[in-house]
Amino acid sequence: MIYIAIAVVIFAIGGIGIIWKDNILLKLLSLGIMNAGVVVLFVSIAGLKHRIPAILNTNGPYADPLPQAVIITSIVIGFATMSLALVFTMLISLKKGTLSSKKLQEDIDREH
Repeated sequence: MIYIAIAVVIFAIGGIGIIWKDNILLKLLSLGIMNAGVVVLFVSIAGLKHRIPAILNTNGPYADPLPQAVIITSIVIGFATMSLALVFTMLISLKKGTLSSKKLQEDIDREH
């Protein structure tokens, strides 16, 4: 149960970072922290029953491999979206010359 509390704390730290930080790179880092909190939550929920891995040749209740597959997929998708977001952040910083979300919002408001 302690791992679930740790996952919630990690997720909350990432959420606070997204809300309070003005820099887009720090917001992306906070989003990555939130993703890590979700991964810790899934891993902790999948490991609550203390079952043995399915690769061992023993009798008994086997661990469900589906949560492991979901976690691996989540990690890969999180890495891909983070990479794409960093590329877009680089393009924004080159075009606008700033990474401040407030300044970027002011530029968007002036253009429209």
